[in-house]
This record gives sequence, structure tokens and C-alpha cells, in this order.
Amino acid sequence: MYLSNSLDVTQEQASFQVQQIITNELDEDWHFHPELELVCVQKGTGKRFVGNSLSNFSEGEVYLLGPGLPHLWQGDKHRSTNGFQFVVVHFTKDFLGKDFFWKAELGQIKRLFEKAASGMVFRGKNIPEVSTQMENLLQLGGYERIKMLLDILDLLSTSSQFHTLTSKNFSNSYDEADQVRMNKVCRYVIENFKKEIRLEEVSEVANLTPAPFCRYFKKRTQKTFSRFLNEVRTGHACKLLAEQQTSISQIALECGYHSLTNFNRQFKKILGYSPVGYRKLYLQNEEVEVRGLMK
Repeated sequence: MYLSNSLDVTQEQASFQVQQIITNELDEDWHFHPELELVCVQKGTGKRFVGNSLSNFSEGEVYLLGPGLPHLWQGDKHRSTNGFQFVVVHFTKDFLGKDFFWKAELGQIKRLFEKAASGMVFRGKNIPEVSTQMENLLQLGGYERIKMLLDILDLLSTSSQFHTLTSKNFSNSYDEADQVRMNKVCRYVIENFKKEIRLEEVSEVANLTPAPFCRYFKKRTQKTFSRFLNEVRTGHACKLLAEQQTSISQIALECGYHSLTNFNRQFKKILGYSPVGYRKLYLQNEEVEVRGLMK
């Protein structure tokens, strides 16, 4: 992994941190931190887990994640043959002083921070400009560096082309022990979703018996493990439907469904339309996303 940082001050001195991540493999652990995280996806595709939200990420997207919001980025190793590239900014809500964003003129940015508590993904006409500005941050120092970040935040705060990520009832109650346990569960599902996953197996990964595991998972994510597994499989199916001319029945098998009827039912339950309908919308360049969490 290659990290390129702004060089005008040390990381300890800087009011915020910015880095470019260039790597051939993207395999993060489930984690959270006290800073907000601003991410521009420059290259690569994969899955992103944010709170209780699961979907695919792709080039040209910008994410803003609030402090303490658990997340994980998992790259598509076989589809991102040219590797992965991101610009990532970490900053606290008071990086310019405790009351700075309470000023009336900065009210929109303060409201942006409040929305970021649920996680946000931005797309649309303003995002190429945001992407360019974030890359410019790597080369700037002093006042210009701070001004550029404020310009980025201002642009995002006025954008209407975004989705919040976590569901409305999501309550962030993760602690350090959850980081380890949830990371193990997420990794196990990502590595095994193409085959049958029995509840006894995944419970053992979490070092729990099935009934306590089901309660634990539901409390932490506001969804059942079965729902989560179907979202992972559906997310993978979306990529196959968009990128290949493979038959629906073959895609169902590759996503871990041995029944085409069950695949169609679960897909429609999460997205609201059938696999055939999804492929048709994608070919018509309609915006479609795995957003079953919002239902």
C-alpha cells in the first residue's frame, strides 16, 4: 500500500489528515474512529459496510461517514484488475475550533455533519469537482489546504444528490469487543456467501451459540443475520447482472442460491424489483442501488 500525505506539517501538527491510498488489494477490518471520514473512490469496485448498511461502491463516488460510525471496505479482487485508489480525509467536527461551525454562516456545513452520523454517499454533477479538489488537497499546505477542505464541505452541504446509508432506526452501540467479533462475521460471510452458510457455523465464528448470536446480531444491526446474508448475495448479484450477460439461473447459483425461485424472491424483497428488472434498468442507465436497509 502506498500512502501520500500533505507534507507542509507533520500529522501531529495538522488540523486534519489527508492521504491517497493506492493498493492492489483492499481488505479492511471492521473498525470505527472519533474522526469524520471523507472518501473519494478514484479507482476500483467492491463492497462497503457502513453501520447496518451494505452495498457496492464504485469509481466516482464520494462518502462522508460520521464519527464512531463502524465501517469496512472490501475490494473486488477479480474485477478491479488495476487495483484500488482512494483519497481519504480524516477530521474532527471541531478541527477549526470548538464553536467554529456554530457560526450562522456555516450552518449548512454543521447540518452536513449531523447527516453524516448516518453515513452519506454522493453522486451527480458536482462530484467530479469534489474529486479534483480532494486530490488537490494532497499538494496544498497552510491556509490553502484548510480553505480547500472548507470549499469541499460547502459543496457537499449544498448537494441534493446523496443518499444516507444507515436505516433510520440504526443506533450505534458498538464497542471495542464488537470490532473484533463483527469483523470475523463480516469476513466469514464475504468469503463463504457463495455456498450454504449454516447458522451454527457463523455463530461459532462469533464465539456464540445460535440463539445468543441471533440476538446479538439483531441488536447491533437492526436486522436478522439471514437478511444480512441475503443483502451480501444480492449485492454480488447486482454486479454480475450489470457486468455480464450470464443467465439469471447461473447468477443465482454463483450467489449461493440453489433455487431460482428463492433468488428472485429475495432479490425483489431487498431491491423492490426482479433480477430481470434490475438488469433492464441498468442497461437504460437508471440509478439503481442495493438499498434494502431503507425499507
